[in-house]
Amino acid sequence: MPTVEITNKRNLPQIMVDVAKNDTYTPTGEIGVTTLIDSPRIRILKKNCDYKEDVSELVWSIFGTATHSIIERACENNTEKYRSEMSLEWEVGGIKIGGTLDLYDTESKKLHDFKVTSVWSIIFGDRVTSWTKQLNIYMYLLYKTNPTMEVKGLSIITLLKDWTESQSKRDGDYPKSAIEEIPIPMGKIDRVEKFIEERVKLHIHEEEVYDAGEEMSICTEEERWSKPTKHAVRKEGRKTAIRVLDTLKEADAWILEKGDPGEKLYIEVRKGEDVRCLRYCPVKDFCSYYKNTYE
Repeated sequence: MPTVEITNKRNLPQIMVDVAKNDTYTPTGEIGVTTLIDSPRIRILKKNCDYKEDVSELVWSIFGTATHSIIERACENNTEKYRSEMSLEWEVGGIKIGGTLDLYDTESKKLHDFKVTSVWSIIFGDRVTSWTKQLNIYMYLLYKTNPTMEVKGLSIITLLKDWTESQSKRDGDYPKSAIEEIPIPMGKIDRVEKFIEERVKLHIHEEEVYDAGEEMSICTEEERWSKPTKHAVRKEGRKTAIRVLDTLKEADAWILEKGDPGEKLYIEVRKGEDVRCLRYCPVKDFCSYYKNTYE
């Protein structure tokens, strides 16, 4: 089994290192729910390589663990209404899929998952797709393991770490509370099962490729959290861009069609990047894509 070394590059208090090391979560199944819907390349490299994670990069994971612990203790005071931290496991395609369901409300018959996240996850909605996949797989696992527990709804309950009251008063699109419930659409069980089967086949295939010493598929743009290259129309003396466009052709056309005669306009290329690869992937040092692209 690979080892994970917790480093402390910023020389933070030792207690924070000890907290990061004291992760008591025990995964269930051969592949976890969140791992299943994520990059096979990352999972396989983490499974086979000794890697490092710095405590400064684990702060929000620590917050999430603390939040779940508090919620679990609260649910213990009302076990008739709430079932919390339910370990679920079911075999699909020869692989045991496992996960821990945050909360099932026996009265509303809803599944809830808690996320400590940014307000921008709500504003941009860029996490909703993965949240939808995750909650629907939990629904499937509950259906298979506890068929008498009917599910009538799914939702993500977000705790927004960077929410500010002043911004909520100025911006109509800004969340009105530091806690927001996001309804998640429910899929049909057979369609969810088919999705799980496809993900299992993909993970198995990529593992066979790795074991054969061949090159695994590169993470998708979504998995790399890619920001595409943009082209900003700028004016000399102005601090902000006049317009930001996707392609150089669009930027040139905008200047020709809408630029005022005599204005000194120019195009600034804002090179895209893979945010996860550069700053958040713990196994990038073992990844050929990262080495070929950024080293």
